[in-house]
Amino acid sequence: MPARSLLLTTLAAALVVTWVAAQGRPASIPRFEPDPLVKLVWFVRQPLVNSLALFELRDRFNTNAAFWVAAGGFGTLLSPGFWFGARNASQKVRWLFCLLCLPFVAHAVSLAASSQAVGYRTVFPLSGLVLVLVVFALRSVVVAGRIRLPLQHGAFAVLLLVAAVDAQRNAYTLIAEPQNREWELIQAAAQRLRLDADTDVYIIRPGIDDRSTERVFDDEFGSLSSDADWASKEMFKAAMRERFPDTLPKGTAYSIETGPLPPASPGAYDTVIDLRKLRQEGDRTLASATGEATTASRR
Repeated sequence: MPARSLLLTTLAAALVVTWVAAQGRPASIPRFEPDPLVKLVWFVRQPLVNSLALFELRDRFNTNAAFWVAAGGFGTLLSPGFWFGARNASQKVRWLFCLLCLPFVAHAVSLAASSQAVGYRTVFPLSGLVLVLVVFALRSVVVAGRIRLPLQHGAFAVLLLVAAVDAQRNAYTLIAEPQNREWELIQAAAQRLRLDADTDVYIIRPGIDDRSTERVFDDEFGSLSSDADWASKEMFKAAMRERFPDTLPKGTAYSIETGPLPPASPGAYDTVIDLRKLRQEGDRTLASATGEATTASRR
C-alpha cells in the first residue's frame, strides 16, 4: 500500500474510533466550541505537545523534564522529512500540508466540541499521525544516503523498546497498582462486614487529592475509579459476590450509600468505609494523612 494511502487510511480509522468514543459519552460533548481562538491556543499547548511526546505521559500537576525532552526530540525528528523526504517543490508542499494541516484533521472531533479533553482516547489519532511522520522522516534520511540502513533499524528498535518499557510501566504503576489498592480496601471491608436483615454500608469516596500515585494523567493513568458513586457501589457489590458466590445468607441484606464526606451520623451505619486512606498508600509522600477505614456498629 502506498505511504499516502496508508496515512489516509490510518487517519480515517482513527477519526472513526474517536467519533464512536464520543457517542458513548454524550454528556462530555454537549455543544460546539464557542471560542475558536481559545480552543486553538489550548490545542497547541495541550493535545499537540502531548502527541509530540508520544510515549511519555504529561503529569497533570507537575510535568517532569523527560516529557519536554521527548516532545522536543520527536518534534525535531520531523524536520528530516522536509529536507530529505521532499525532493521537489510539489513534495515539499505536500509535506507541509501533512505537518501543518493534518494535525487539525486528526483532532477535528475534539476541536469542534466544546470540551477540552486531553485523554489518550482523544489524542490517539494525533499521536498516530506524529508517529507516521517520525517514521517517514527517519526513512527519508536513509533513502537520501545520510545514514546507513542498520542505523535506521537500530533507531526503530530503540523507539520500539522505549515504547514497550513506557507502556508496561505506565499501565502497571498508574493503572493496575492504584486500582488494586482501591479494590483491596473495599474487598477487606466486605470480608469483615457482619450481615443482618438490614445492613447499611456507607462509602466515603476519595477525591483526586486522595490518590495513591504521585503522577496522574487523564483517563485511568493515576486517576481514581472509586471516586464515582456508581463505581464504588459496583466494586463493593463485586467484593460481596466474591465472598458469597451463590447468594447472600438467608435472611440477610445490605444497602449502600456513598458520599465525598463522612456521614452526618456514622452510628447510623453498620460500616463506614473511608477510601480517603488511599493517600497513605503507594508512592505519595505526605507529612500527614487523614482518613481511616472505620467500622461503626449500631448494636
